[in-house]
Amino acid sequence: MEEIYKWKENRFPTTEQQQEELNAALGRLAKRAIDRETSRFRLRHKFVREELGDPKQPNSLFWLALKLGWLNEVGLAAESATKEKVYAFYHPTFEEYFAALAIDDWHEFLNHVPDNPALGVYRIFAPQWKEVILLWLGRQDVERKEKEEFIQALVEFDDGCGEYRAIDKVRRGFYEFRAYFIAAAGVNEWKNSCNSDAIVAEIVKWRCGEFKVEQLEGVEFLAPIAEGARTALLQTNRIKAIAALVELIGNPQLDHDIRRQAVSSLGQIDPGNQKAIDALIELIGKSQLDDDIQWQSASSLEQIDPGNQQAIDVLMELIGNPQLDDDIQWQSASSLGQIDSGNQQAIKALKNVQIDSGNQQAIDVLVKLIGITSKKILYVLERIMLKRYMPSLVTGSNNYLSPETYKNDFERFNYCYKIIWNCAQSMPYPDFYQAWYQQEKVKDGE
Repeated sequence: MEEIYKWKENRFPTTEQQQEELNAALGRLAKRAIDRETSRFRLRHKFVREELGDPKQPNSLFWLALKLGWLNEVGLAAESATKEKVYAFYHPTFEEYFAALAIDDWHEFLNHVPDNPALGVYRIFAPQWKEVILLWLGRQDVERKEKEEFIQALVEFDDGCGEYRAIDKVRRGFYEFRAYFIAAAGVNEWKNSCNSDAIVAEIVKWRCGEFKVEQLEGVEFLAPIAEGARTALLQTNRIKAIAALVELIGNPQLDHDIRRQAVSSLGQIDPGNQKAIDALIELIGKSQLDDDIQWQSASSLEQIDPGNQQAIDVLMELIGNPQLDDDIQWQSASSLGQIDSGNQQAIKALKNVQIDSGNQQAIDVLVKLIGITSKKILYVLERIMLKRYMPSLVTGSNNYLSPETYKNDFERFNYCYKIIWNCAQSMPYPDFYQAWYQQEKVKDGE
């Protein structure tokens, strides 16, 4: 930011006081714009003037912002009868950066009022505020204590919707996961957090599963949680994530499914990372591994180290094994085809794999190649229709998310969980909270 002021100094000199006042005003403008969500990048003249004054008055903040290029005129408001001018920040990142500079206290992101969320502040759940949060965590002038308190508040957030502590495959509320995923991204921006290791370890556990030594068995978390954790792993501190996954893979007591998920995740995080490459090469060399893990290891190795000869050799060996089932043969040949598109053995194996109505993976690949787009239209329509009914879905389905339903009717629990998880990704937290407890109010006659 200082560099831009220096760059413009010859043509539009500004004093330090003017810069501070302009930065503060642009910060207030950016915060208001981002809160609007839908039109945050298109700022109408009246809206800007409320914060920056009259652009026709020389040396006004509005005038300075235009001269310095922080704001640019981008057109006219078509919906305005007077054809009001519309402005935008030079780049969306500048809007987010000015907003981050204007945050004086992390409670502007999260001010939890547990019994009445309508009175709270929950910008942490608004997607358009995510980059602002990360930029704020990256500020050098914000005290370490302030950042640590915020990260801790995210980790300990209690949404008050459901009792999941005793449910092995869940353990947290819907918005508790969302808050935790923000914390995971946050410790990548602010790497000195004392919570980093614990946060990354939790994300790895939710993604790959947890091995319980006492029972000698693994626990996989529900699919929406695992998928959310997969995304979070790609956004958190990569060095710590890779270290946690390598340590997990090296556990000799690990069960098949957890190891497979860990290997798959390792292949996605950081292409070219030598520690990950070494771990996968070592794993491939273990003769006691089953075919599925060998395929996943070789496939992940190819992702982070394209053209790796050991990965190619393993895949060639797998597709040449006549005792291999169709699924593993298809996966191996498909992976080999991505590494070496002209590999004749891969092409031959793909042709020989039995493709029928039960081989969903083969069908999915072929449909993708055909390039059918009609499903996208159906998906959009489904999302548009679903959003109207989300509060009703939450109200009507949350009774099935009890420990009793989990134990006695897991299929119903799992189905309802997926529905409400999707609602929680879109609904503002206060609206979700109100919908969650709406049924109780109806029962009580309120």
